[in-house]
Amino acid sequence: MANIDNYFVTQKKIDELICLDDTCVVLDTNVLLATYQWRQATKKQIENIIEKFSADGKLKFSLQVIKEFSKNRSILIQERIDDVSEEINKINISTSIDKLVPVLNGTQRFEETQNLQEAYMKATNIYTGQLRKIKKDLNKLLYYDEFFELIHQTSKLNLIQDYNDEYLEDVYREGRERFDKNVPPGFKDGKKKNGNEYGDFILWKDLISLKSNVVFVSNDEKEDWCLKDSNGQTLSTRPELLKEFFKETGGKNFIHISLLNLVKFLDNDVPEDVLADLQESPFEDTIIVPARKEGFDRVFLGEKQWYDIRINNNRIGNIKYIAAYQVAPIKAIVYYAKVKEIVESDNIPGYKKVIFDGEPIKLEEPIKLGDNVALAPQNSRYVHFNQLTSARSLDELFE
Repeated sequence: MANIDNYFVTQKKIDELICLDDTCVVLDTNVLLATYQWRQATKKQIENIIEKFSADGKLKFSLQVIKEFSKNRSILIQERIDDVSEEINKINISTSIDKLVPVLNGTQRFEETQNLQEAYMKATNIYTGQLRKIKKDLNKLLYYDEFFELIHQTSKLNLIQDYNDEYLEDVYREGRERFDKNVPPGFKDGKKKNGNEYGDFILWKDLISLKSNVVFVSNDEKEDWCLKDSNGQTLSTRPELLKEFFKETGGKNFIHISLLNLVKFLDNDVPEDVLADLQESPFEDTIIVPARKEGFDRVFLGEKQWYDIRINNNRIGNIKYIAAYQVAPIKAIVYYAKVKEIVESDNIPGYKKVIFDGEPIKLEEPIKLGDNVALAPQNSRYVHFNQLTSARSLDELFE
């Protein structure tokens, strides 16, 4: 006889599950990596969550999450170091005013300007010196990192399961069958073909193996995890996942919740700066690429794609838009496009191809280079989409 309950599974509220003794809390990779994108107060919130649920005996770690965290953490730190280096390189050390207009040396205007320039140079030297110290602090994280050690020690005591080659081969085979039928989760990653396509499905198998209620904390709101409305707003966990979890665990419940919603549930008085961090994705959702005229016209506008781009795999799930900075003579960002999918490049192993979702869209006003020519993108840059739609110059876009 069919279990009629399998057809009436709905998403539970966080307060209904979190208080149950057999509920487990599992953090996704993006939650752990976010600590390297947010300020210290927000990082402390994540540490508090880890310590609280570990002490309560509810916290569990997927080995797949630990593998991804270990691999991508150092890459994120390196990106932050590169960002600081780029900021240092952007600083314009002015030519001495005495060399610019020696003919006015001795006038009151000249002396006033010279004093201002000296003050500017002094402040610039102090600023660049501090930036270099920040680079050293970031570099130290590669050798000792308290948060990395916290995850190390906590996950050793709370690992869901280990994997052997035979187990993974079975999971890969099942994953391929599911991806062919667009069965969530993971089918959105099924075209990666880079060894990472099964990550979400391996994690899903871990969650089911707990055979308990699960609160899965993740900032990944792709369509193979979440049900969305026509405007792209998340409504709930996908019903297919709720039903499969209920069936495979013998009647247990699963919810997918963002870190923001979990923090707000646990703390009614969250500081404003922490809320600001949590409400904005820690990972930029728009990639800016430099483009020459021939390639821009033929590929970006004509083929509605852009390829041979280096993109960290950890960023792929967050990229929703792509914009092209057209080099001279345009020297501006004029068009952007929605991203349909990011796949492996046909030309260079390890590089990506971005396929557009529809026609490229023209900005209401171009984002021009401005006075600081050092800001002209030489490689890919990342920003939030709201920055792209509000900026009028690269100075504003990359500030």
